[in-house]
Amino acid sequence: MHALLRHLRKSRGSAAIEFALVMPLLFMLLSAVIDWGQYMSVRVSIARATMDGVRAGAAARDDGSTGINEISQAANDRTLAVLSGMGKPCGGGCTVSALACNAGQAAPADCQSPPIPTVVVTVTYPYRPFFGFVPTPPNFREQFMMAQQSGGAAAPN
Repeated sequence: MHALLRHLRKSRGSAAIEFALVMPLLFMLLSAVIDWGQYMSVRVSIARATMDGVRAGAAARDDGSTGINEISQAANDRTLAVLSGMGKPCGGGCTVSALACNAGQAAPADCQSPPIPTVVVTVTYPYRPFFGFVPTPPNFREQFMMAQQSGGAAAPN
């Protein structure tokens, strides 16, 4: 009986030492999983807001009477609204750029000389990881382009 008690007392100390050696590795693994999940969540939210904003801008020209400034403003406002609705308000370091581009327009560079009128929305959003064990870029940059079609025009072949 005494031998069993002596063995149990010795094993308690070794279990504590094993736990102390393994715990930092487990903590780093868990923090990496949390950081990576947060990174992907923010990235998807920024992409969704950018896509929704460009869609709103492209839809603003459906009647053919909306001007370039109104189209750009509609895309910008929708992008900001979606970001806020997803809990990612556009604060310090965040920029939203919405452009309505006419056919063949080369400047600014985001327009890329489209063959038909388009809307381009670019979002730059700062990212700060929770733990920081996973290397991530300091900013997200998402850009989407969508063609516009006025209501009275025929679709291209």
